[in-house]
Amino acid sequence: SMTGPTKAMEQPEIPMNDEQLKQLAFLCDRALRARPELKEWLIPIAISENLHLPFLPIRCFRLCTVSRFSDPQIAAQPLKRFLSSGSTQAVRATHHMGTEGMAAYKASALEGFRTACRRLEIPEGTLVVSLVPPADVWSDSSLAAMVSFWKENGIPVNFADVHSDPHNLAALMRSEQKKNPLLRKFILFGTSLHHL
Repeated sequence: SMTGPTKAMEQPEIPMNDEQLKQLAFLCDRALRARPELKEWLIPIAISENLHLPFLPIRCFRLCTVSRFSDPQIAAQPLKRFLSSGSTQAVRATHHMGTEGMAAYKASALEGFRTACRRLEIPEGTLVVSLVPPADVWSDSSLAAMVSFWKENGIPVNFADVHSDPHNLAALMRSEQKKNPLLRKFILFGTSLHHL
C-alpha cells in the first residue's frame, strides 16, 4: 500500500561511487571553465571528506547564463532551452541542454520516478494524473519534458487540461473510473500553484 507524506519527507540516500563523484566534479569544472563569471556565486558543499562541489543559488539561473556552453557555442548548435515558471520572479531563469544533457535528464527523470515510487511503496503501474501539460504544450518547461519522458517510457500518464477548464480534472477521473472501477489511488502531479 502507498505511504503517507511523512515517508516522502525523509532524506533519501543518494549513493554515488567514486567514479560517479569524479564525473560530477568534472562536469561542474567544465561548466565553470565555460562560465568563469559564476565563480563569485559559488558556495562549496562538502560531498565527502575529499570532495567539495559548487552550489549555485537559484537566482544565478535568473541573472546569469548557467551552462557548460559558451555564448558562441550556444549560438552555433541546437540546444534545448528551458525556462523557469516565473512564479517567484518576473525574470525567468534559463537553462540550456545539448543532446547529451537531454539524454542524461531523461535517464535521471525515469530513474528518479521509479526510485521515488519504490521508496514510497507506490505500486508499479499506478496512474499519474498530470496537471502539468505535455511537452508539446509547455515546450519551455523541464517539468513538462519530464512528465512526457515518463509517458513515452511506459509509465501510465494522463494529462488533465486544467488550464483551459478546471473541470477537466473531474471529467478525466470519471473517465478513468469507467475504465477501471477499482481505481482508488493515483499520483496527482502538478506544480505548487496547481495544488492551491
